[in-house]
Amino acid sequence: MTGISIRAAALAGIALSALAAPAQADDDGSFCIGSDYIAYELSLSVAPGKREHALYVVSLTDSAGIGRPSRIRLPDFQVHGMRCNRTSVELLGWDSLYTVPVGPTSAAPVAQSAPWANQADRRLPQGFTSAGFWVWSPALRAGRPDTLRLPVEAAARRFLLVRDVTANPQNPCLYNLRGQVVAFDTSGRLLGSLVLVDRERHRECGN
Repeated sequence: MTGISIRAAALAGIALSALAAPAQADDDGSFCIGSDYIAYELSLSVAPGKREHALYVVSLTDSAGIGRPSRIRLPDFQVHGMRCNRTSVELLGWDSLYTVPVGPTSAAPVAQSAPWANQADRRLPQGFTSAGFWVWSPALRAGRPDTLRLPVEAAARRFLLVRDVTANPQNPCLYNLRGQVVAFDTSGRLLGSLVLVDRERHRECGN
């Protein structure tokens, strides 16, 4: 990327972005990538003792850049895998598969029996991913941003998923991890960003 480092781009993107407030997640969250969007699910604390499970879909296009997240409420279940199709997102639970249409007329999720319900080994069906925001990568372990180029159908813009970790100077067993989408033009100029998740987490540390 020309003339700007990923870390500088991520920090500048935070300052430039006014698209949405970061979500405080209760679990690790899963995501998948579609032809022109990224979808992610989070279980959020909305009030003391009350949680809300939702799917968020963010469009990524040449014409509009990073869109505002659309939000679809989900039943309370653990997501084992996700698959982003051209017109829908599928979320795999323990015994159910939830399909959520994406687009201007996003509808309520439709549930059916999970395709692995009768499998002894519970292998993810083809095309599903169990990618989560909080999986430690070699870059994050080394204190560097972890970046993923999003393979969306855009010619004039490049979209990255950037995760960065910040140590807690008061407690070595705590850290803050932020995940955001960052957009650049083809020359590497920063165009904007959107924070998807931002929260403090515990990590393994010595006695």
